[in-house]
Amino acid sequence: MGRPPPLGTPTDAALYLRLFGEFDNERYESRVVMAAITRLGAPALAFRGFARARRRSWASARADFEAALARARSPLLTWVCGAGLVGVHAYDRGVAALRRAAAEANQPRDPLGVRLRARKLAIELSTALGWIHEARSTREQLAADQFAVRSLRAHSLALRRRAASRERIARACEGPPELAATRAYALLAREGPAAAAAALSTLDARAPNTLEVTRAILRLALIEGRLDDFAARFETLAPPDQRALAAERAAWEHARGALSPASFDAETDSDDPRLLYFRGLALTATAGPREAVAALDRARVDAPDSLTLAIAIAIAHHERDPETPDEGIEHRFTELRERAPALLSDAAELCGQPLWADRDTELERPGKLALLRQAQAMLTAERDLELTSYRAPTRCGDDPPALRHVPTRRPGPTHLARLQPTLDATLERHEDILIWALGIEPEARTEPRARPRPPDADANQAWTPRALTPAQIEQFLTDGFIVIPRALDPSFAREVRETAVAQVRAAPETSVRGYDPDDPGRSLRDFDPTAPETWTWERMDVVGPDWWDIEAVAPAAWAAICDLLGGPSRIATRVWGNFLMLSLRCLEPTERVEPAPSAPSWHIDDPPPTTRLDNIRNGLVCIALFDDLASRSGNTWLAPESVALVARELAAHPEGVDFIARRGADITTRCQRFVELTGETGDVILMHPLLMHSASNNPSDRIRWMANPMVYLRAPLDPRRPAAARSPVEEAIARALSN
Repeated sequence: MGRPPPLGTPTDAALYLRLFGEFDNERYESRVVMAAITRLGAPALAFRGFARARRRSWASARADFEAALARARSPLLTWVCGAGLVGVHAYDRGVAALRRAAAEANQPRDPLGVRLRARKLAIELSTALGWIHEARSTREQLAADQFAVRSLRAHSLALRRRAASRERIARACEGPPELAATRAYALLAREGPAAAAAALSTLDARAPNTLEVTRAILRLALIEGRLDDFAARFETLAPPDQRALAAERAAWEHARGALSPASFDAETDSDDPRLLYFRGLALTATAGPREAVAALDRARVDAPDSLTLAIAIAIAHHERDPETPDEGIEHRFTELRERAPALLSDAAELCGQPLWADRDTELERPGKLALLRQAQAMLTAERDLELTSYRAPTRCGDDPPALRHVPTRRPGPTHLARLQPTLDATLERHEDILIWALGIEPEARTEPRARPRPPDADANQAWTPRALTPAQIEQFLTDGFIVIPRALDPSFAREVRETAVAQVRAAPETSVRGYDPDDPGRSLRDFDPTAPETWTWERMDVVGPDWWDIEAVAPAAWAAICDLLGGPSRIATRVWGNFLMLSLRCLEPTERVEPAPSAPSWHIDDPPPTTRLDNIRNGLVCIALFDDLASRSGNTWLAPESVALVARELAAHPEGVDFIARRGADITTRCQRFVELTGETGDVILMHPLLMHSASNNPSDRIRWMANPMVYLRAPLDPRRPAAARSPVEEAIARALSN
């Protein structure tokens, strides 16, 4: 780009340099800035957008790019703003702007090659996002442009691409029709619906009435919204085939709004994960989320990596306990955003929720739930549990809206982690292009134009423990837990207990999870913690309205949490909810109180659906005692050796382990040492997230008053970071992997 800058003038250069100085000092709305934007217009807004994007102020940067785009009079500025929008996670709008820039750039009067560059960038970013069909469409437009300039070479490339596509369709049709049907349907993700339909049509003619071919044809009809075609084909099937395709029928009924629990008369106890998924959706709308969660959790056993299922589970779990003050929805939402950033970004476009906020701000829980519901509504009708497909929120020049797919989950970094370096490079490259186009040279300034580090840039900085001694940290590394005596003020704990008792008596329907006012046998109106004859529950979860700042109510625990997790900058959780777990007298006491090593109750808390060493955000599991806890009182039991065993299990299975369905008995049967937790009022126990633990029966006449909050991290644990920067929680994993 050696031509004169197309956007700036020599008169403007000094003003842009002054703007650069304001932005470097994060003065984005100073009097100087606002006056310059009034004078300079759209280029100055884009200039500020890149400055904000460098500091991860995503929402503010997006607003600047959109304002600049609305006032842009140059294809070059449209191109640069489109790149900026994609870089700040407004993917759909950004790609649309790139296409607009290419369309506006007049080929004979486009000396900078905006048309070519914008289309190439649209292809690159669409491919990175997983929008394969849109990348192909833009590539065909690019080929048409090149055909006009270099006809022979461009025409040859187009012919070769078409030949390769025909060859892939032909290969998909080879072999037994049952296997070929799977390959033909898989063409949907790479070649698009037309190619998949062509292959399936060939197979259907070659082997009519083959069940797997018919299943793929029906799913394709659902994806394309051809519900009448589905019905016509389904009605021609024999009753045994219709029963075998019950999941496809359920998908069709759901698309028509006619799905109900009655649709599953014969399949109620089926283990087909898709049938369980649709049954969960039907139960959510009728019987309620509690029954839906049970069906969806059963489905997850056979489809642990399904994004479609993960979205439904996140929604159902929240709707089951919408007022529970825990971080379940936040934890699940963060994982879904890591796995499917483009889908959630597209959902945000439709429901007007800011998915990507400025740094140090967070979308509130109602907004997260709205985004998940919108994402679920966008999914195509077949609701495949392996390939998640949906329609674009805007047309982006296509009619109908483009079909998009979420990249299939694979071992290693999440889709967002793989995507982010591309976005960062796009922002940096196009900020440089804008600066060149404005005719300024900020590199000549004494202060470098360095990008500020992202919020987690201190992740590899060592943290010096300030509360725990080396001996205490070594004990944590050996046992997987540590007790912080009297971390809570005993008078505060007593006040919380008294408030909980009053809530249980006065309003059990809102304060006790699972309370049924129509069940007189479990009434809590006469509940008295000192009178066992009034206890009608074996276990009771009591929810209060309060949130407690950890550092304020338990400063010693907070200091230890910081020491164990590598400092406060790594920690996302700063408050705990008022959520007490009461273990009352076991109504049918057994001789054994300690859980057997093979008991199904052994588990780790809140694992990801597929747990891997690189996706653990639960930094610590905490137990807070709100009353004295003597032995044999429904205590928690720990398996200290399990931390190392779980870590090695995860290392041996980089694809992930399902610790939700599988629980942990196969780990604890290899353990020799078990510890019963006891303590005094106010004690807080901090446990490693990979520490297997179990509840136990309570044969005593004492209530166990306990809270079980989590401490989540801003970024997943990383036991492979430099040794000096590893937290004790990470060091415990690293030690296990080195032995």
